[in-house]
Amino acid sequence: MGAVKAGICLRIPDVPEDKYQRHLYVVLNDPDDREPQGIAVVRFRTFQPGMEETLILKEGHPFIDRPTCVEYIKAKVISVAKVEARIKVERRFRHETDCSSELLDKIKSGILQSDFVRPIVQNYCREEFAKAEAKARAVPKRDA
Repeated sequence: MGAVKAGICLRIPDVPEDKYQRHLYVVLNDPDDREPQGIAVVRFRTFQPGMEETLILKEGHPFIDRPTCVEYIKAKVISVAKVEARIKVERRFRHETDCSSELLDKIKSGILQSDFVRPIVQNYCREEFAKAEAKARAVPKRDA
């Protein structure tokens, strides 16, 4: 598997040309088996009254230093190839700290519950999460 996998965090600008204003996004799934390959991402944002409250975090990642919401309305599916290319040429694009599996599970659960996710993204996530679970169940457990 390449550099892109579920749980890594990326600093993605809202506007591609903006080198300074970036939000932290979390990759929700390993690259899919479609062509071209895609991944679902969702971003963190400082919580303010009136924002979505599906998942508000106060800790769990070094980026979170104040109440932070997972902004599911901004969830999207992006190209694995483009992310890998950015990681190669832009050192700061990938955040140095990945999500813990516990935090990733909370975020993934939230994307399936949120009323703010675009249906196409929510359906994509539902399908990819189910594939990952089936794959995990199919792998025989090794004796310790």
